Amino acid sequence: NLSFKTTPEALRNFFDGVGEITRIHMPMKIALRLNMPPENRGFAYVDFATPDAKIVAVTLSEKPLIGRKLLIKDGDDFAGRPAALAVEESSGGKTHSKTALKILRAQKQPPAPTLFLGNLSFETTEDHIRQLFDAHRRKPGKEKKDDKEENDDEKPKETGDDWIRKIRLGTFEDSGLCKGFAFVDFSSTDNATSTLINPKNHHLNSRNLVVEYASADAVKRGPNKPKPVEGVGSWKDSRKKSGSRPTNGRPDKPFRKFDRDTGGGAVGESGGRGVDGAPRHKGPRNRPKPGAALAQAKRQSAAIVPTSGKKITF
Repeated sequence: NLSFKTTPEALRNFFDGVGEITRIHMPMKIALRLNMPPENRGFAYVDFATPDAKIVAVTLSEKPLIGRKLLIKDGDDFAGRPAALAVEESSGGKTHSKTALKILRAQKQPPAPTLFLGNLSFETTEDHIRQLFDAHRRKPGKEKKDDKEENDDEKPKETGDDWIRKIRLGTFEDSGLCKGFAFVDFSSTDNATSTLINPKNHHLNSRNLVVEYASADAVKRGPNKPKPVEGVGSWKDSRKKSGSRPTNGRPDKPFRKFDRDTGGGAVGESGGRGVDGAPRHKGPRNRPKPGAALAQAKRQSAAIVPTSGKKITF
């Protein structure tokens, strides 16, 4: 993870005080243009005089040099860079335990308000899952109760039905039994995280469950958003009531309804439908509908037509 501008002299200054350096091998790139400054390939080999100096040099791993955190390891070690911590030890003023950090680091999906449950038994129901999470739900602490009595009375209390929005249980169509997995949609990501990091929620019906954040597609298939209130600011609401679009105060124009007998058009009532309630046909007023035009087309006879005229002999 060296910067391309790093030189052997910069490495010597970086390891100053570690021990005697016997050799620095830094592969360089091929210059593409003349007068181009040489650049390294992003790595180098440094040999020390003693094994103790090498051990001390490895402890300097992840230290910055020219804006890059170096990865320093033994030359015989072919393992990559160790995985960085996916989560912080504290978030939102709350410090997670070591078990909670271990669970969060093992997550493959980003935090989301939906959890995936796997390895469920066939007899599992939605009530079993809801009772499990409600029983192990973290309750707010009782500290400073006297100072917050007035505020607690004003704030609405969140019940167990509110923090879990929906439980989507995969079931068989014929028997209705659980397929072994489920998705639980919470009201917020914090509620989902607090349920995830609790080890007691990872066991149900003598089975070790697979509890993790759901994928983005599973979150999108969650409970529908609340529908807008009817009659508030949308022309669709007024259309449902009146049966037509609002005309912004303009009168509806009359239209002509095709008459199959005469082939002409007659003025009909306004409002988008004809006299007999048939929908208005869009297009030129005197132009018949495609079906009517085909019905009124002149038909040619298929019989043998007798000859007419005078025969000329040469």
